[in-house]
Amino acid sequence: VLFELLTGIWPFMEEEVSDLFRAHALEPVPTLASARAALSARPELDALIAKAMAKSQVERFTDANAMRMALGQIPRPAAWLIA
Repeated sequence: VLFELLTGIWPFMEEEVSDLFRAHALEPVPTLASARAALSARPELDALIAKAMAKSQVERFTDANAMRMALGQIPRPAAWLIA
């Protein structure tokens, strides 16, 4: 959801549902800049999103509070639009 809020699109855009499932399971998480060229983000924010969307459960945040705490550690602004 955070990826979509920041970029305006889903992280994986496929026409076929089977291709969408495959992308979610196998493709690396795209960076924010690759999804929205006008968006510049701190590497920590990209890392947070990658961790939240990790394929392996053990690599993801243990719960929403852990993610919230990590988000709070990212210097502000965490992302900004560039002209």
